[in-house]
Parts: sequence; structure tokens; C-alpha cells
Amino acid sequence: MARALDTSYFDKRLARRRKDPSYNAEYARVRNQIARVDSLVRSLDKLREQEGLTKAELARRTGMNPASVRRFFSNPRNPEWQTLDALAEALGAQLVATKRKQPGDRNRKAKSAA
Repeated sequence: MARALDTSYFDKRLARRRKDPSYNAEYARVRNQIARVDSLVRSLDKLREQEGLTKAELARRTGMNPASVRRFFSNPRNPEWQTLDALAEALGAQLVATKRKQPGDRNRKAKSAA
């Protein structure tokens, strides 16, 4: 049976470093960036499933190595833009940037309409 990895040293170190406002701001920025990339990857995987494609079939459509496509959807990492674009293209999708809704957007619109 595998023994659980003891991460207490690293957890304590991270907690100490996050007390620094500049470190904490950068940490939060990078975590948000990772979350946005993860969301995009999950969206592409959902499209793949909706199209009824296996990862190997998607790889053939893009000309990519099937193992690379499997890793793309299963390993946490920061993919290259070209990879995201090639997979989106093979799925008949496009990568689009839209303005995020900010907290209180609904209230501002209601006030400006009044």
C-alpha cells in the first residue's frame, strides 16, 4: 500500500510566503490563470465527447500523436496556444475571448436603465 506523501513542510512554507502581499498577489494571479486554462481544456474535452470522438480519433484529425492528445486531457500542465487552437479547429470550434462578468454587473445595468 502506498504511503501518503508528507507535504507539511511545503504547506507551512507556502503559508509563510503567502503572508507577503506581493507574493500572495502573484500566487493568486497565477492560480486564476491556471483555472482559466483548465476551464478551456475541460470545454474542449466536453466538445470532443459531444462529437462522439475518442482521443485517438481527435489525434488523427489534428495530425497529433495520440499519446500527446491523451496527455493533453489527462495531465495538469500549461498547454501551448497552437495545441489548443489545433484541437478546437478539429472539433469545429473556435477559441473566443469574452469579457468576464464582474460582481455587481447586474446591479449596474439595472441602475443605468432606470
